[in-house]
Amino acid sequence: MLNLVCSICGKEYDNIILKLCRGCGSPLFFVYDIGREKFREYLDSALNLFVEGVWSYRRLLPTRDAGVSLGEGWTPLIEAKNMCEKLGIKIYIKNESLNPNNTFIDRGAAVDVQFAYENKFKSLVTASPGDYSISIASYACVRGIETSHFIPRNIESWKVYRLALTNTSIVFTENYGKALDKAIKQSTQKNHYLSIPLSPTVIDGYRTIVFEILSILKDDVDWISIPVGDGVLASAIYKGVNEVSENLCIESPKILLTKVRYINEESLLDEMSKTMLSELAIEKPLASKLIQRILNMGIMVEVDENDILRALYMLITEEGVFVDPVGVASLAGVVKAIENGVISVNERVVTVLSGSPSKDPYVLYRILSNNTNIKNDIRYLIKREDIYINEIRREILRILYELGEIHMYGIWRELRKRGYVLTLQTLYHHVKYLENLGLVKVIGKDGRRILYMITEIGLEILSKVSS
Repeated sequence: MLNLVCSICGKEYDNIILKLCRGCGSPLFFVYDIGREKFREYLDSALNLFVEGVWSYRRLLPTRDAGVSLGEGWTPLIEAKNMCEKLGIKIYIKNESLNPNNTFIDRGAAVDVQFAYENKFKSLVTASPGDYSISIASYACVRGIETSHFIPRNIESWKVYRLALTNTSIVFTENYGKALDKAIKQSTQKNHYLSIPLSPTVIDGYRTIVFEILSILKDDVDWISIPVGDGVLASAIYKGVNEVSENLCIESPKILLTKVRYINEESLLDEMSKTMLSELAIEKPLASKLIQRILNMGIMVEVDENDILRALYMLITEEGVFVDPVGVASLAGVVKAIENGVISVNERVVTVLSGSPSKDPYVLYRILSNNTNIKNDIRYLIKREDIYINEIRREILRILYELGEIHMYGIWRELRKRGYVLTLQTLYHHVKYLENLGLVKVIGKDGRRILYMITEIGLEILSKVSS
């Protein structure tokens, strides 16, 4: 018989559909009364059932039966030998970007959707900064469950397209907090299943990361490094570490939490950088009370955009592994912890990576800029014949060069002055073409209008086509 207990105040609940403690608002944990011998048996047997994905741990999950698997779980755990030598520690990479939707979120989504399915829900509603909704939609469509998603309007466009492909309902909100409020309201009014990142079912799916790590490495781990974000992954790792340590009688590894410096609206970072880190740069995590308790068995470090990009460049050049910047925050935290003397020489660290390889040319350029010799490579790349800059696009680049930051209507008006007549819709496609090549970038807003500017690569191209 399953029941829920508050991770902070200890209050118990029989209603297993609850998401958060009604008393203090903290995460709820499922309690499994199975004893040490059974726990060890289930953990050991999962090693031979890895083809079942996260459901290899089905007896340690809050569903009656195994649900749909898209191949989530049992991601590679790799010793990063080159970084070991460079950083002076023993470091393992748990590469969660190799899940079906390129994120650890698939683990929790698989469990949460199965839980909704077993409890006879025909529709569900989510609130998230993007990736969570994508994972939930993927598993829900297999189960035939209708989905509605409330997401902040500033998320990357490819995530919106990806979500739309699952034939789902999408509602944009000003921020994550308002998305959460609206999702809760709709679930109450329409009796939809509420699927949010802090659900106890999701937490239990995420904690299988710990099961995999400690089943393989046993007590050969001093630290597990993870990003903070909204605090859900931290909650799951905390729960999993305590369960395994208690039942296998091994010493608990310490937890290194990496917090990305909060990016407010007045930040001088460009719009692309804000969007790139928005999922981790959360001012007040939902599980803030539990995070304070987690710090009793670990420590938190803070990193910024530049720390993350440097760590990602090291990961690519030393180990050949490429993930999105948001997925490498935990590694940036390890580097920072070493610099601050928190992690000692020869300690053993597992860093959890998540996030799919970025195809955004501006993000790639920012990573490449960590190499001082990269200018020559870029100059070579931009001479490729497949980059087509017609007269209109050349003039757009010239306007951005001459006038600096300018919005779409301003570009259109300036083009008309110079004798180029085209619709705003046509101009939009030209600007997006240049943006996709990394020649133009979004740098902020003037009221409701998006501001654009030319990039260093764009200047190189403009110089080439002008000559």
